[in-house]
Amino acid sequence: MSCHSDGAGRGAPTWTAAGTVYAAVDANPESGVPRVDVLLKTAEGALIERLVTNTVGNFYTATQLPIGFRVGLEYQGESIEMPCAPPAGLCNACHNVPPIGRAPGRIYVPQGRDPARPPFDCSHF
Repeated sequence: MSCHSDGAGRGAPTWTAAGTVYAAVDANPESGVPRVDVLLKTAEGALIERLVTNTVGNFYTATQLPIGFRVGLEYQGESIEMPCAPPAGLCNACHNVPPIGRAPGRIYVPQGRDPARPPFDCSHF
């Protein structure tokens, strides 16, 4: 989002949230998954916006998001939600390989979830 944030001065659209959805938490950067629904919700769970990833797995929005917004994914009948509110809409800033902070790695579709992996610990976020 370095080109798509307020004050970047590069002429690119300003996004409030953006990222890429992958098939697995440790996927290579060229393996984004298309047609994943990215749900942006209020802290209370009301839908703000439903985004759909493009052909390379990217999603983005300029919609103003409230503090405490939540994020979920739906793909092929399965869903997953981030267990706590993100600090900002720069999703791949933390969801990366290697991950930054306490993020589990890349943003990934529910089918790519490893059931043996412990859930994200929001208390250390």
